[in-house]
Amino acid sequence: MLRNEVVLSLLTLAFLINSSAFAGDEQAELAGLARKFHISISQAKTFPVKTSDKDITGKLPTGEHVRSFSKMLCSELSFYPPELLQRAGVWEIVLCEDLEYEHRRVALPEYHQHILFFDIDCDIYQDVYFRGAIHHEFYHMLDFADDGTFADKDWCLLNPPGFHYGAQGTSDELCTSPFAGRVRFDLPGFLNVYSTSAVEEDKAEIYSNLIVHGKQMDQFAARDPIIRAKIARLKAEFARFCPEITDAFWTAGRAIDRPSNWPTVVPQVVVPKTSEDLTNIRPNDARSRRVGTVLFEVACPVVVAGLCMIYQAKRRRQRTRRPGVAI
Repeated sequence: MLRNEVVLSLLTLAFLINSSAFAGDEQAELAGLARKFHISISQAKTFPVKTSDKDITGKLPTGEHVRSFSKMLCSELSFYPPELLQRAGVWEIVLCEDLEYEHRRVALPEYHQHILFFDIDCDIYQDVYFRGAIHHEFYHMLDFADDGTFADKDWCLLNPPGFHYGAQGTSDELCTSPFAGRVRFDLPGFLNVYSTSAVEEDKAEIYSNLIVHGKQMDQFAARDPIIRAKIARLKAEFARFCPEITDAFWTAGRAIDRPSNWPTVVPQVVVPKTSEDLTNIRPNDARSRRVGTVLFEVACPVVVAGLCMIYQAKRRRQRTRRPGVAI
């Protein structure tokens, strides 16, 4: 117990030292957040950060970006009980820019060093995307702290029969796509394509959207029994992992005033009975493009041939009207 108190005191002291570069209200906000959760919040991390395989690189953030992100971070963590971050093993939050680990990242959990990195370049990422990323990456820390692995056979049993994660691309392949994280209604049991990449991404997407888009998730779950079952299981996991998480936690999360990029229309979701049904699902816009392409390829030669016939007929009429030409 004494050791833990010493560690927490040192982490708080580290934040106070690192906070010298902060100015104004954001310093007080971040200092209060650090004290509440007994963590260090730094914008002066020395890069590269060594890991077991590859280095994490980044650079110091600008003061303007720190001011913008600090308000968002404090707002999104305001309803978290301190015990939740402690049990999830979050000891340090690093604010930086140009964050890279294999490729550019908006956020990155470093499980073994208990660090959450955030690329706070607000000129690149949308506000609503940032907010979702805060909860998404935190869930990864919690998921790993629970049992040291991401494997979850019971969760996989909730999926449509025959489904396998990664069939439409791995998380590394899809995380750089601007469309993979968009909510879709033609993937029963999943919120988006990124959710199909790995079980840990599926769970993190369910969690982050429950927090950021709680009311919309209620509507989604009402139409999709698989999503409904996943939400119930995730909430049960949270209650087991951290008894301080009650219904009040989920209510407080959706009470925060946020922008939204959730689709405005939620159509009826038809749950596939076989894996083939799921595999054959395609986005409506892609289907429309294919139909349009076929129509164009068929119609174009017909139109050209018709114009040629009209032109030839006009030329024949002109020749028959020339003086001196026998009819």
